[in-house]
Amino acid sequence: MKRRHDERGSALTTGAVLLVTVFTLILALAVDLAGQVQTKRQAYDVAAHAARVAGQQIDTDRFLNAESTLGLSSEPARRAALDYIEQVGMTGTVTIDDGEITVTATATYRPVILPILGIDTLPVSGTAQARTVRALDGTER
Repeated sequence: MKRRHDERGSALTTGAVLLVTVFTLILALAVDLAGQVQTKRQAYDVAAHAARVAGQQIDTDRFLNAESTLGLSSEPARRAALDYIEQVGMTGTVTIDDGEITVTATATYRPVILPILGIDTLPVSGTAQARTVRALDGTER
């Protein structure tokens, strides 16, 4: 008597392997994209702090200018913000326009699992703004 090769269940095994592979890729995307979002949040926090640091660079020789606005030392403010950004291991840009400070911090997230797909780095950036104001008891003057 000839015995037939029984293939029942082979489709289930193939389907299970395919399903596990797809779920692993989805999990990889979730882990690496969550890491990218976290790095973007860190870049924003660094930019915000750098903008505050820049805003503290008041020109003591001209504390208030003719319009009664605070005089900001542009170059020392820019340098202070960039120094802070560099200290935390990021790069960035600083623009100062009439007391308005805009800082962009840029970082690179290195994925954990996506390099398998050829994605080695994901760039992120965060931008924050600050402005110098004169205040007394929390009220802008």
